[in-house]
Amino acid sequence: MGKIKRNIRYFFARLFLRIAVVIVYFIPLSFFRRWGVLLSRLFYKFSNHYRNLAYNNLRFVFPEEKEVEKIFYRSSLLLGENIADTFWFLAYPRRRGNLINIEHKEILDWALSFKRGVIGITAHIGAFTILGGALTQQGYKVNCLLRNPRDEKMAGVLERGLRMQGVRSIFTKPSLKCIEEVLESLKNNEILIVLIDQRAGRSGVFVKFFGHYTSVPTGPVIFSLRTGAKIIPMFMIREGQKHNLKIFPEFKIIYKENIEKTIFENTQNLILLIEGVIREYPEQWSWIDRRWNLHIVNKGG
Repeated sequence: MGKIKRNIRYFFARLFLRIAVVIVYFIPLSFFRRWGVLLSRLFYKFSNHYRNLAYNNLRFVFPEEKEVEKIFYRSSLLLGENIADTFWFLAYPRRRGNLINIEHKEILDWALSFKRGVIGITAHIGAFTILGGALTQQGYKVNCLLRNPRDEKMAGVLERGLRMQGVRSIFTKPSLKCIEEVLESLKNNEILIVLIDQRAGRSGVFVKFFGHYTSVPTGPVIFSLRTGAKIIPMFMIREGQKHNLKIFPEFKIIYKENIEKTIFENTQNLILLIEGVIREYPEQWSWIDRRWNLHIVNKGG
């Protein structure tokens, strides 16, 4: 039954994407955003699974926070607006410059001057789906490391969407091919975008995220250690009706007494950095993902 429900969700997700690709050409951005917000509201209204997941995640992270209801409501609206903006930018790539600002671009240029590539750490915050496109429009070569979705057809949709923005997709599986493509991109002095705020299962390392243990990817730290590529945090933050790509100073690797501790400590520090940004913009983070396993939380904490 669970697989059937999941396949139904994937079907309607792909249907929504096909409809959006068509109608974006016929209505102004302001109305398209309203359409996105309407669909987001319907999504939360009729999807008990994701609505409860988002709300429970918020209560789990902010048990004493009085503003949870407001954050929950605002995040549902921003989800629709950010999805609408993503499709609009795909349809009208030349108009991105009017709505996207890049803050501290000089940091990225400095990191690339070492000719070892850049590992761009980001999170599911704001309109993260247009981050790569914003960089390619500035002339950068960009790759995005993606976890393989359960639905193979959705993987094709994601790849096409990124390709339309000039971004190359690198899927985590098969792992050998993934490693080869990542190393190739960094060797060519390109940017590798990595979403680090997602569960990595047994392949990751357990660190504290909002005070609770969860497994996160270790790839960014490992690839940086192996290649010398600079780690540059960057986040697409929505500011009113525009987007600001905030580029942070280099995340400096701290070397410990052995490789295991080096990977653990630096991954933990990266997650703490991500957590700080989310605390600053809680309504802009995606709360609809299952990032914590309560059994492991209780065991670890």
